Amino acid sequence: MAAQLLHLEAMASRPRFRIQVAPFSAPEARSFTLPVVLLTMPNRSVIGYSETQRRGYLERDLETLEEWISEYDYLQGEALSRAASIEFIREVRRGFEHG
Repeated sequence: MAAQLLHLEAMASRPRFRIQVAPFSAPEARSFTLPVVLLTMPNRSVIGYSETQRRGYLERDLETLEEWISEYDYLQGEALSRAASIEFIREVRRGFEHG
């Protein structure tokens, strides 16, 4: 786990990457019950991808996608800043390394 967190630190420090942590202490920020990926296509349309333990699926329904985009925007607003997220990851990694 420490190696994975160190890799996240390294990736988050690159200018083209943004990693933001939504801590468990902010339950209102946990709007998604499943992993969700929002994909912006070259023509600027958006599709979504989600998965359960049994399968993954693409979502193209505009109403669902608008809801997911809204929830994602809210989640991003509630998440830690980029710098605070890197520090959070660093502290968790140190905890694994020391103990």
